[in-house]
Amino acid sequence: MTRVKRKYLVRRLVASAVVAALLGFGLTRAFAGGSDPAPPDRAAAFVPGGALVYLNLDTSRGSAQWRHTSSAIAKLPLAGQLRDALLLAATSGTLGKLTLERDITPWLGDEAAYAQLPGQGGSLLVLAVRNQREALRSLESAGGAATPTAYRGAPLRQVGDGSVAALSGGFALIGAPAAVRGALDAHATPTASLRANTTYEELVGGLPKERVGNAWFSPQWLSAHFAGPAAILAGAARVPALQAAALGFGDDGKLMRFTFRGRAAPGAAGTAGCTGGAGDSGDGLTSQAPAEPAVFVGLAGAECILRDLMASPTSAIGRALSSFSASAQSMGVNVDRDVLPLFGGDSAVSLTPGPTITLEAGHVRPQQALNTVGGLVPVLVKMLDPERGGATPNYSALRVNGVSALSASLTPALQLTYAAFGGNLVVSNSANAIGSPKKAQHLDQTKDFTTVLGTRPKSPSALVFLDLKKLLALADQAGLGSNPTYAAVRDDLGKIGAAGAVLSREGNDIDAELRLKNP
Repeated sequence: MTRVKRKYLVRRLVASAVVAALLGFGLTRAFAGGSDPAPPDRAAAFVPGGALVYLNLDTSRGSAQWRHTSSAIAKLPLAGQLRDALLLAATSGTLGKLTLERDITPWLGDEAAYAQLPGQGGSLLVLAVRNQREALRSLESAGGAATPTAYRGAPLRQVGDGSVAALSGGFALIGAPAAVRGALDAHATPTASLRANTTYEELVGGLPKERVGNAWFSPQWLSAHFAGPAAILAGAARVPALQAAALGFGDDGKLMRFTFRGRAAPGAAGTAGCTGGAGDSGDGLTSQAPAEPAVFVGLAGAECILRDLMASPTSAIGRALSSFSASAQSMGVNVDRDVLPLFGGDSAVSLTPGPTITLEAGHVRPQQALNTVGGLVPVLVKMLDPERGGATPNYSALRVNGVSALSASLTPALQLTYAAFGGNLVVSNSANAIGSPKKAQHLDQTKDFTTVLGTRPKSPSALVFLDLKKLLALADQAGLGSNPTYAAVRDDLGKIGAAGAVLSREGNDIDAELRLKNP
């Protein structure tokens, strides 16, 4: 891929929702306990309380967080391009004739913030001023001969392209006239600023102190731009919905960390029909999972997520599940009553090179689980229709790795083997995977897993581990090399090597976490 095409692709990916790209990475409070203070967030006092989005960056270049984060980004070209695209999205149409390198950097202090305001409010930049004289000179130069107007005692100077700038309280306020006036109003009336929003204070205050920046996302923004992912997070954590969220991001020298905290909306928790308890996200299943999977996903109460998806008329996965449910019902299998409750407790899915896919559901009634899977086999046979290709499905009982199992050859290329033992149901497309939980080494004993997820909440709602090198090898094997999006991210993901994500619930808040190994 040429450099020009690569840049165009990155900009296209980011332009639709540059902030949403950050939101895709969430976290828990894994940074807690450090002695360093949290980065400054004085800019929030200038941001109107109704802001849709607020981003705050610690610009203290001498801090350890800044050095670690900058070092990691320097090794990841795509991450650098995403950073540049984020800066462009935040400053384009706001700075006017001002430029970051020439006009802002010489006087910029330890804090830079961006806010998107509702309605015609426009965008606002709130920049800490380290050198008042230099800042004033830059603003006057951009304003040219235009005469400033005063608002709340602060001169508003034209800086080009319809933007104005003002200096107040140690900060430079730059943006649309309505945005800058709103910032001065908020600072003059503290109860009208974002700082006075209790939910904002609690969510951002709960983020890890060791971060290079944080963000705030209002209910309106979440509803308009993050509804789908927010619904999945809410379903996994068994809350009705998310009403607001905060994000923290940084690097501790070993891991790049992105922390997402969501406030649950009021209302009855959980999904109608969910039968399982809180569970622990398949966390207990990590001690039984294959030692070196490309992907491991553990869930507590996957039943609730599946029911949420099936109830969503706009979800492609939900429509597929509903179609499968209808086919199963026509053959005497009730998915709602018999299949979904199998996933009421802990469950996990592993993908290993081969590829081998293994599904494990914990805390099941063995015979009932086997009967349910056995009833689904004819449904799968009907959907796959192997006889059309001249193959005849066959069934057999076998013993593999000391476990009694049942096997169904659905097509010449697909064999489904399943067994119930130790209170768990295991289903795989490889018979050898059935007894793997009894082998010596398992996922929770491996180095990469320990590095990215060795410390985690006691009872998470979801747990994800990715061995990116193995996953990329599988993607290459599947022929994704010609896909431009895959080609754009492949090298950077290979440098990272491993990633882990964890979702947990603490009281009325959802904490989600993604940790990436430093390249």
